[in-house]
Amino acid sequence: MERGGSAGAGGFLSKSSTPAWRAWSGYALEALALKHVGQIKSELGIAGVDTSECGWVHRPDETWSDGAQVDLLIDRADNTIHLVEVKFSQGAFTITKGYAAELRRKVAVFKGVTATRKNVFLTFLTTHGVAPNAYAKELVPVELTTDCLFEEIS
Repeated sequence: MERGGSAGAGGFLSKSSTPAWRAWSGYALEALALKHVGQIKSELGIAGVDTSECGWVHRPDETWSDGAQVDLLIDRADNTIHLVEVKFSQGAFTITKGYAAELRRKVAVFKGVTATRKNVFLTFLTTHGVAPNAYAKELVPVELTTDCLFEEIS
């Protein structure tokens, strides 16, 4: 007897296309990324660089009226910060015009709130890569796939 869901062929697949499933998949991938920062650093070629990692959120306030959230922030000792966008998708992740504007705003909020003078790079970690288009070319200097999460650190 199966618990908590529809039994039979296709039950699992039908759930995988629901908004709740997509949200859970995104959160699960973010949690996985946070547990595999060593592999991410290795894939970025910065395994030997001292870093600190965390998620980052700014809620709108009197000083900065826009909010922003970063899935994974990798702050490097060599004056570089990776703002890592972690995206689960069934195929290549496409950056739309609207999402490109959101990414530009997110970077601006981060730079404004933190007043950092470090180099800031958007970095994408996706299940199947980022679809090539003008927005990806403009905004994504570094992209990784989840394959790197399962490699041994050398």
